[in-house]
This record gives sequence, C-alpha cells and structure tokens, in this order.
Amino acid sequence: MRREADPVVRRQLEAQLLFCGIIDLQDTLQTRKLQNIGHKALRARAAVDLTSLIGWDHADPLYYCVVPDLACFPRLYPLFDMTTVTLTNRFKGDQWSLKARNVGHLDHVNRDRLTAAMLHGKLADVTEVITDLLADGIRLIEISDAIIAAFCRHLVDEAWSSKSFFQIGHAFDYSNVVSFWLRGYDHPHQAKAPYFQAAFINDCIQMNKFFPPDPGSPLWVGDPREHRAWADRLPLSECLVQLLAATETLDYPHAGACVESYLSRTRERTKLLRTLVLASSKMQNDPHQQRHAASMVEEWELTTAGDGARDTMLRAWVKYVAGGAKRTTDLECVRMFEASLGLNSSVIHTPVHLQADRGVMGLTLAKPVEMP
Repeated sequence: MRREADPVVRRQLEAQLLFCGIIDLQDTLQTRKLQNIGHKALRARAAVDLTSLIGWDHADPLYYCVVPDLACFPRLYPLFDMTTVTLTNRFKGDQWSLKARNVGHLDHVNRDRLTAAMLHGKLADVTEVITDLLADGIRLIEISDAIIAAFCRHLVDEAWSSKSFFQIGHAFDYSNVVSFWLRGYDHPHQAKAPYFQAAFINDCIQMNKFFPPDPGSPLWVGDPREHRAWADRLPLSECLVQLLAATETLDYPHAGACVESYLSRTRERTKLLRTLVLASSKMQNDPHQQRHAASMVEEWELTTAGDGARDTMLRAWVKYVAGGAKRTTDLECVRMFEASLGLNSSVIHTPVHLQADRGVMGLTLAKPVEMP
C-alpha cells in the first residue's frame, strides 16, 4: 500500500480494508461464545484515520498490526451470507448499483416503520423493512442514519441497568464505522451495510430486553425526571457545570436532568456537545468512553435524521457516559492537569471530598481515591 502512489487506488484499498473489517461480524451475541463485537471494523478505521494523519510513507506499522488482525480467529461471516442471499433474491444482480441508483429520501412513515422493527422486532422483521426501503429507492445513508437514531431511542427510553451499555456501545461504534464507509467511499457491497448495522444493534436491544426494568436493583441508573425542577432553576451556564460534575460521579439522574433542561430552554447545542466531549475525555483507563464520544460527535454532525434525532443523540450520550458502568471512575489523570492549569471556570471538577471510585465492570479496579 505504501508503494502505491496513485491516490485513487489508495482510496480503493482503504475501502476494501474497511469492507474486510465490517463484514466479519457475529450473527448474534445470544448464546454465542465466539464473537468479535465489531473490533475488526474499529481497527480498520483506526488504520485509515491514522494513515491520513501521519502519511502513507510512515504507516507501515499500522498495517502490520491491523491487516493480520483482520485475518485472525474468529472469522464470522453468517451475516454476509444472509445479506448476499437476501439481496440476490430481491434484486437479481442489480444490488451492486443500489448506492448510485437510490436517491430517494426516507419519510416519517417509513422511518417509524424501521424504528419499530429495530426496537420491537427480530432480525427477520428488520431485514424485511430494509429490503423494502432499498427496493423503494431510499438512499443507503438515510437508512443507516435511521438505524442509529433507533439505537439512541432505545438507550434513552429503555436502557435501565448500568451494565446494559457495554455490548450495545460496541454496536454503536461499529455502526459509526459502517456509516463512515458509506459516506466516504464507493464499494460494490455497500448495499449490505444497513443490514449489518441493524442486525448488531437489534440483537443488543433484544438482549437488553431479557431483563425487565427493576427500579429496586442496585444497577438501576435512576430517573432524571426526579431532578428536573432542580435543573430548571439553574442558569444555563451552571447547567453545564452541574452536568459535568454529575457525570464525574456517574450521577445520571442529575446529569440527565441538566441535559433535558438545557435542551428545552435553548436552541444552542455546541456548548452542550463540548461539555459532553469533556465529560467523556475525563474517564481514564476506559477507551470505550472516548471512542463512543468520537462516534457521537460524527453522527450528530452528519446525520440526515433531523434535529429531533440530534437531540435524542445527546440524551443517549449523557445516559451512556453518566449511567453506564466504567472500568474505573478514578480521575487521577485529569486531576493532574487541573492542578497544573489551576482551577477556574473553564476547568470544572468534582470537589475532592465527593470523589469516590465506583468502577466497575469486573475488569479493572483502580486504586481508591485518597480522601482528605
């Protein structure tokens, strides 16, 4: 790849690398031991992004790392087989040009139909809806954006346990890579892309629904409505301060109330977006938080689903970052920077006496925060 100087050919190589990572995905996480939860797609995109940053002449180590990973065990292609058969049966060979041919827009009726299938249906239901939309000439990226909007709706309305964000967070980041591939590249197999996104997200939604909401559970993330009146009394700028402070302590009820109040009182979104980015960046030893934030920013900026979907993304984001279990909640690294910069209005922090390490997904326990 380094020896190929033609930028057009390099783009084709990037598209193929992403394709190889995207199609290697388990058909389901339910009762399956072997899974890769989208990691191959994430690494393929990381290689592409870093190459654009450092240049092809310096990118050999990236590809020595990523390309062998794409070929390593497990290799899972049942969804590729399913989409190949589905598209061939419906389009009789015309599926290769669907991305170029499909220029129609997704209306509210069909968006609602797809959302209902994602939230309440099974894989067969979702597959049928996507196939019908493709046959109706709907743009691939609009179908993709609607699938991601449905994910955010599930997170806001249905996710209740602090342990329920892990797998579906991977599904979201994987779907972001697929959307990146759709937006930036051309490839003959791209009509398969929405099926992959929908299958992964729908599978995670089904798994979350195995466990009915239990407000008495210690894993219950809480209800922001209980603190909405408190948030509404805050000035808008203070709303963002309290949002960040609540996120640091994984206090989703207060953090969510701040977001709901902010969204209802102003049309400004950039400051809120930046606050959520900062909140995600403070979580150390858990790169899922930063990866999720990068995916959210890109999808929020580029979605075709409209302003309502964008606000739902912000609600889903705060629930993920303030409600989901972390590998650790230690903030030692960010405290070091705060101490160096000096604490002021631009560096929002939780007072030391309120800090506590409440990690954990059972993976990595950080050392306890020293209390004064």
